[in-house]
Amino acid sequence: MESLIAAKVGDTSSLFSDPISVQGNQLIDEATRRFLIVDQKCTGFALIATLSALLLSLPNTLLRKLLSVIVIIVLLQLENLIRINHLHHILVTKEASFHYDHFYVWQGINFVYAIIVFFTTYYMFYSNSRYRKGHSEVG
Repeated sequence: MESLIAAKVGDTSSLFSDPISVQGNQLIDEATRRFLIVDQKCTGFALIATLSALLLSLPNTLLRKLLSVIVIIVLLQLENLIRINHLHHILVTKEASFHYDHFYVWQGINFVYAIIVFFTTYYMFYSNSRYRKGHSEVG
């Protein structure tokens, strides 16, 4: 999975910066030879699993639950591609700020974005649900 994410970052890198060479799960800048390794922690699966479990635990139809998980996966992976592209760009241009951006800036962004994704998905698939507390099925 890490190699697939690295390949997608390589495909989208030309939108943000110079193209990136991809070898397996490594993103390599040809000019500086600096590289970023996309490992298991970079997949975003822990955050996807957390938000998915939260929404799946709420009462709703199976279809709405599955759709909400798909939306979560798409939105969080889009943000993840932007994050990894940015981190690679920072590594190549301002190596000194890489660790700060990686461990503080993007963790904060991930936290806020996860809350936005949760509430967006909740309102898309759960706010009008017939399973909402206090809503009678008898009509």
